[in-house]
Amino acid sequence: MTIKLPVCTCCGKTQYPVREICGECLSDDLKWMDIRAEGELLASVPLYHSLDEFFQDRLPWTIGSVRLEDGTVMMVNLGGEDMESGTEVSLSAEQDHKGRSVYWAHRKEEEND
Repeated sequence: MTIKLPVCTCCGKTQYPVREICGECLSDDLKWMDIRAEGELLASVPLYHSLDEFFQDRLPWTIGSVRLEDGTVMMVNLGGEDMESGTEVSLSAEQDHKGRSVYWAHRKEEEND
């Protein structure tokens, strides 16, 4: 599974959060590329309060940080999944209730040999 993120063509650094210039070398030569959307859950935390009406009926809402295989660390939604730090996950990109792209982490399915 892959997701699209901008990558600097000068230094190769994936740009997340998305920006117009590279956070590593300041080049503006970025290209949207497919990034392997698998990694490790670093930490998670439940949110118990929100000012957004959409979330108020869905609390607690769990978010987490995931380190992708290329080293990029992303903030993601975990939804109702109970996962511990170190869990292998894959990400999916979806649109939220306001039409913005958001990322969801899902427990990576075991591969059968």
